[in-house]
Amino acid sequence: MTANVGSFLHRWAQRVPERTGIVDAGRKELALSYATLDEQAARVAAHLAKSGLGRGDRVAICTANGIEFVAAWFGAVYAGCTTLPIPVMSTEHEIAFRLRHSGCSALLSDAERISVARGAKARSGLPVDVLLVEEAIDRAGTTLSPRELPEQSVAMLLYTSGTTGAAKAVCITHGSLAAHTKALVEQTLRLGEEDRVLGTLPLS
Repeated sequence: MTANVGSFLHRWAQRVPERTGIVDAGRKELALSYATLDEQAARVAAHLAKSGLGRGDRVAICTANGIEFVAAWFGAVYAGCTTLPIPVMSTEHEIAFRLRHSGCSALLSDAERISVARGAKARSGLPVDVLLVEEAIDRAGTTLSPRELPEQSVAMLLYTSGTTGAAKAVCITHGSLAAHTKALVEQTLRLGEEDRVLGTLPLS
C-alpha cells in the first residue's frame, strides 16, 4: 500500500481551504488558513525537489515552535524526504553529529538559528544545503503535492537524548505515524472540527 502522512494536511486544505489551520501565538497570533499552510508546504516541497531531493533523502529542521516548523516538516514529507527534527537548544556540535550520522542533505532553519545551523554544517564536513524556511518558500516558484510513497517509507528520524551514550536515531514510517495520529485524534482525544489544540511542547 502507499501513503504519505502529509496528505492529512493536503486533503484538509482541499476540503476547508479558508478555515484557520494554525495560529502562531508567539507572533501576535499570526494565523494561516489550511490552504495557505498547504501552499507553503507545497512550495518547500517544490524547492527540495528542484534541488534534487526526494524519497529517502534526509532533511533536518531547526526552528522554534511555529509556522516555519510546520511548513518545513510537511514540505519535506510532501517531497518524499525523511525529516530530521532538531531540538532548538541543540549546540553546533550536537547538530553536526546528527547531520553526519543521518547523512543529511539539507537543513531548514529560521532566522534566529541560521548562524548555528551554518556553524553545524561547517563542523559536519558535509555539503549540506542550509536555508531559511522563508527562502525555500520564496525560491520555489511552483508547488508540489504530497508524493505517494510505500507505507514503510521513513517519514521521520527522531534521536534519543544520548544521556547514557551517543544519541541513536529511531525510524518512524509514514504508515505508523499516520495510524498513530489517526488513533490519537479520533479515539484517544476524540477531537472534532471545532476543537482547537494548544501545542506547548517542542515540535521537534
